[in-house]
Amino acid sequence: MKTPIKSYVKIQHYQGPKRPANYPRRCVLTLRMLAEKALLNARARNLDLQFMRDITLVNNLPEFGGYNTAIVKRQGQSMKPGSSVMYTPLIDMIPSDPDTMMTAMCEAQRLTFQ
Repeated sequence: MKTPIKSYVKIQHYQGPKRPANYPRRCVLTLRMLAEKALLNARARNLDLQFMRDITLVNNLPEFGGYNTAIVKRQGQSMKPGSSVMYTPLIDMIPSDPDTMMTAMCEAQRLTFQ
């Protein structure tokens, strides 16, 4: 059974200034976020290298997705549910209009935190 698709997006109107007064020129992540990012990147690199090594050494190795699933199960981590992706309706407005950008950001936030 297919779910009905909304044929419109509620337009959100931007009421603020064109550019905030204290607009930061650069954004720096916190030390904790930088450390977590470094650890995740290092783990991903190690797992990729381990997969590449096992391709040459192990017969009947599952594809990349199955390989990662087996590693997650071995490590006792919980499996993440699958994602479902669908297109949203187009916003029929000028892309650079502040109302268009506000609508797109609100719609993205709504879809992300459902």
